Amino acid sequence: MNRSFRYGDGIFETMRLHDGRLLWLKEHLARLGKGAAILSLVVNVDEIEASLQKVAFAIKKGRVRLHVWRDGDGAYLPVTDKAAFFIECFPLQPAEPAPVTLTDFKDVPLTPSVLAGLKTANGLPYILAAIHARNTGFNDALLYCDGFISEASSSNVFLVRGNKIMTPPLSSACLDGVMRRQVLRWCAEAGIEKEETRLQPKDLLSADALFLTNAMQGIVPVSRYREATYKANNPTLAALMRHARQDSQGACYFNKPS
Repeated sequence: MNRSFRYGDGIFETMRLHDGRLLWLKEHLARLGKGAAILSLVVNVDEIEASLQKVAFAIKKGRVRLHVWRDGDGAYLPVTDKAAFFIECFPLQPAEPAPVTLTDFKDVPLTPSVLAGLKTANGLPYILAAIHARNTGFNDALLYCDGFISEASSSNVFLVRGNKIMTPPLSSACLDGVMRRQVLRWCAEAGIEKEETRLQPKDLLSADALFLTNAMQGIVPVSRYREATYKANNPTLAALMRHARQDSQGACYFNKPS
């Protein structure tokens, strides 16, 4: 039994494997390295990357989960900071997921800290948010920080208003998502105005469109938030997705070119 199981003493990354290529691998490893430094974990990133590449060569396609934890025994005070790791592979979901519905989950507020932007082994707020969404008839739920929207249970959240795309800032305790970074980059490249700003429910309810992002599914449109519904053919979102299709890695999230 390892320290991740006992104490949540670990971090993880989930990557999309497409035709033997791990998408955004550099970005995932950079976030892993940042998280390891914050947790005082001694990680051999070269060894991990070599193992991931072996998996990519053998499996070709799927969802790859890398879990890294502090090795050895000890209670809250560990006996070593050397890290161990494990790689799992799972089948992929459909390339272009259907639009999702969103509700709110406010029972466990998120807190800004050095851990907030990492994928740690303690996911209880997100588990409870996902359960709440399921039990109330929605696909996902939004979590909050200091009364403002932070993120969904496994995704960053964006809204569209006119030619502008907005998303909560990292100071809202949301994950520093790999796909979030790509969307902000694509906006800059495509001439779409972008803003990282604190968002309230009223902002989402009055938006032209909403979408979620994560490294497994890419860009996922939202069809309903609370009582508000959103059209699937929003021109700004469509322009963003067209630009994503032109990216060598972004194109891997779509069934066919547009």
